[in-house]
Amino acid sequence: MPNTDPKFDTLRQHSTLAHDGDRGTEWLIEHLSRWDARYGVTLSDAGHNRVMVELATVPGNTDEFAAEVYSICPDVVTEYFTSFTELADDNPNPNYAKSIEGLDEMDDDFGLKAMKRWIVLERKLPLYWS
Repeated sequence: MPNTDPKFDTLRQHSTLAHDGDRGTEWLIEHLSRWDARYGVTLSDAGHNRVMVELATVPGNTDEFAAEVYSICPDVVTEYFTSFTELADDNPNPNYAKSIEGLDEMDDDFGLKAMKRWIVLERKLPLYWS
């Protein structure tokens, strides 16, 4: 049965699709509903291929949560968080730099590690599918 919580209506209004459009809005809502039950979520900036997710609490196991984020939205790791070196240089928010401090850009898990730190520092995730 679809989740009828009005907080997810914005995703329906924008027909937000996940995984380059091969997963529907209700699939995404199902996953975000689980996050809402565990951590509390607020959604903003929804569009056809994007949504900003803010967590009320930080997940206790960021490794597990990061793996789940990656399974839902690999682009946020492979595109967004891997570009944090450039973003840290141009952004006044010190948490960009803190997210990558001491990490090796050449490490295959650089984006995943930066994302885990970002979740703890900011509790926000820009999910998008290109």
